[in-house]
Amino acid sequence: MVDYGAKAQQVFNINIDDPANKNLAEQNGYEMDEEVTDEMFVTAVKNANNGAEASNMKKVAEKLGANYYTSSLIFLSQSTLKHYFTKKTSSFDPTAYDGNQSNTYYFVEKTNIPAHQLDKLQEFTVGSTTFYYSALDYARALNASSAATADMKDLAKSLYWYSRAAKGYIS
Repeated sequence: MVDYGAKAQQVFNINIDDPANKNLAEQNGYEMDEEVTDEMFVTAVKNANNGAEASNMKKVAEKLGANYYTSSLIFLSQSTLKHYFTKKTSSFDPTAYDGNQSNTYYFVEKTNIPAHQLDKLQEFTVGSTTFYYSALDYARALNASSAATADMKDLAKSLYWYSRAAKGYIS
């Protein structure tokens, strides 16, 4: 958890001179920078969901008459996973998003995802379309993104380890 916090401090440029994992790194030489592969993300999600995987967001968007814009994962007092869409065709129904709109984006979200369930597929529904996606799917996409910085990829990898540790703690 503290390593994830330190990586988040780096990405968001918050108090970087006093990282959350400072004591662990100094006392034990600890830092969770072990490589995390695409396969490790996929395996964690499949294992947590009886072999099921996340929905293909581009196909979901097609069913909604939308363009898939992006996803986000927000950790504040609770974890929130969001998916953003934009209107593409006349079959797009903005009312299906329950008023969740910011500027030109429509979104759906799941809030309060426990740390030990970051690998669990969350169910999202827009109108009559249901789809599934986990916080680790977001981390996987971030880790694979050519647009992501090295710090952002480190944050995604530490989220994987945080998820594993939380799951082990609860088990």
